[in-house]
Amino acid sequence: MLNMTEEEMTKFREAGRYIGRIMNEEGYFERNSQQLKGAKDATYYDTLDSMLMALNSGDIAEMMIYYKTGQYLCATNDNLELAYNSS
Repeated sequence: MLNMTEEEMTKFREAGRYIGRIMNEEGYFERNSQQLKGAKDATYYDTLDSMLMALNSGDIAEMMIYYKTGQYLCATNDNLELAYNSS
């Protein structure tokens, strides 16, 4: 994420995992256990260009960016698609 330090992102991800476990235990959603087993820690890139190069080369499978930035990238590149739609 832009405008976040690695330490802030780590805290954010830990809080998300904690909340996700509670919601899963309470039955609010089901998690894909195979996906969780293969989950890796975040990789940080200095620029959007380097992140896109990693995505295109297969070094990463997805990237977390602002929704509007994702819309722009998908509109200009037919090989990309949004994993989450805010509408």
